[in-house]
Amino acid sequence: MKFSCKVGIVPVDISRTGHSAPKPCYSTVALGHHGPEKGGRGSSGNTSGQPLYLKICSDKNKLGTRYKVTSNIKQMFHRFAMSQGRATVSLHHPKLDIHFSEAKPNELCQLLTVLRMPADKQLTWENVTSLADLSVTKKAVKKLVITKTGDYRSSLLKLPDTLEQFEASSLGVVEIDVRVLRLSSLRSINVSNNSLSQLPERAAWPSNLTQLDVSHNKITVISLEFCNSSLSTSLVNLNLSNNPIERLPELLCEFKSLAVLDVNQCSLVKLPFTLGCLKQLQHLDVSHNRLRYLPKSLMNLHLSELKVAGILFDPVMISRRNWPPESTWTVPTLMDLAATVIVQNRIPHEGLLPPIMTMYMRSALTCECGRPVFLNGLECMTTQPLHGIATKAQYNPDRDREPVETAACSRRCLERFRHKLFPLPQV
Repeated sequence: MKFSCKVGIVPVDISRTGHSAPKPCYSTVALGHHGPEKGGRGSSGNTSGQPLYLKICSDKNKLGTRYKVTSNIKQMFHRFAMSQGRATVSLHHPKLDIHFSEAKPNELCQLLTVLRMPADKQLTWENVTSLADLSVTKKAVKKLVITKTGDYRSSLLKLPDTLEQFEASSLGVVEIDVRVLRLSSLRSINVSNNSLSQLPERAAWPSNLTQLDVSHNKITVISLEFCNSSLSTSLVNLNLSNNPIERLPELLCEFKSLAVLDVNQCSLVKLPFTLGCLKQLQHLDVSHNRLRYLPKSLMNLHLSELKVAGILFDPVMISRRNWPPESTWTVPTLMDLAATVIVQNRIPHEGLLPPIMTMYMRSALTCECGRPVFLNGLECMTTQPLHGIATKAQYNPDRDREPVETAACSRRCLERFRHKLFPLPQV
């Protein structure tokens, strides 16, 4: 049995000496029999019946130190920390505590299971490791930052499987290499300030990826395949700023875990009406775009920070003459009626309806009377104070209300709302 983790060895009487406890360091831990040294006789002989030893090797102690564990375990502490990869083993001789941290829970559990065995079972334990040939394992590489263009291709040839952060900025990269996407432990990708024109569509993204920074590139379209990828359940932070993107797909609502969305200084002319479905969203930056108004669904969010500075909203959008005439209202379709009943009565429907019906219900706006409004409704504009949406809002200093899209479910609600916003002068 052999695995790697952080190990701290603390003598029991260290408090009496006045010295501080040594810091834990990344080490290789092995459990096995005390075989002969490398090159000695009988190195391949039968070691059954010998006591078990725990050997710990580190960069500072490459030869390692052996600790007898058979009939030498005083106490083990792991009850509430096993799932976090932490445990402590206390020995009788020498009197010290061995602290394990940042270990894989299954490997640590296997070690503690053997240490709990009675002495007679430990002597006949079959999963034997040769401690004589054990050497230190190099510390796992978790972060890779490529700063030179000439190093990019060579670095892709030797990507470690333990990599969690990958950064390749300002290198002229035109696509995200598929070898990067194959890293199962990857949590963050930063390929900003490059020449990307699109995001990988059919590639299998790492299942643990939470941060993706593709800002300052040449991306024009966010495809539907990207929204339907495995990122829809894991992505938390998405930075698309400084890309010539005109529209975001309505399927953006599939990113259920998205908490930070940055589309600053893009070319957006409209935000998706499903933006309000991102219930986990906390930080939204849409500043310096070509937006004419904000979607009504934005009012359903409770953001920590909202940035809309630098947007020249069209004042005509909130004028009375921009409202639709009553003659444009049409009779609700069968799909509208069915969707209204499901939404109003909160009928469970996940996985029971066709995807097109589910998407249609997500497109619903809310009338002033509280009823859902779909494509047959009468869209109109109103103004809303942004401080009611977010705890911290950055907007144009000359006004604190911005145009927001809304809708009426009937001609009666449209006229009622019209008189509320633009009351007729009294004679």
